[in-house]
Amino acid sequence: MRELKIRYRGSVLGFLWTLLIPLFMAGIYIVFLRLLAGRGVPMAEVIIGVFAWQFTVQSVNSGLHSVTGNANLVKKV
Repeated sequence: MRELKIRYRGSVLGFLWTLLIPLFMAGIYIVFLRLLAGRGVPMAEVIIGVFAWQFTVQSVNSGLHSVTGNANLVKKV
């Protein structure tokens, strides 16, 4: 939670960006699949999938930045 506060400090929408970005992405996927692919898409599944994907990406990136940001500690091990 502390990292999110630091990340979005000074932002107009603040913590709300954590929810809005995946919702915008899900909306784009839904519009793309409905208009261009011409098929119905279960919105709940797309939204859950995008949230799960964003959580995974942010978790991997945070772990990577933790290791690279503390390289001096990793070298001691």
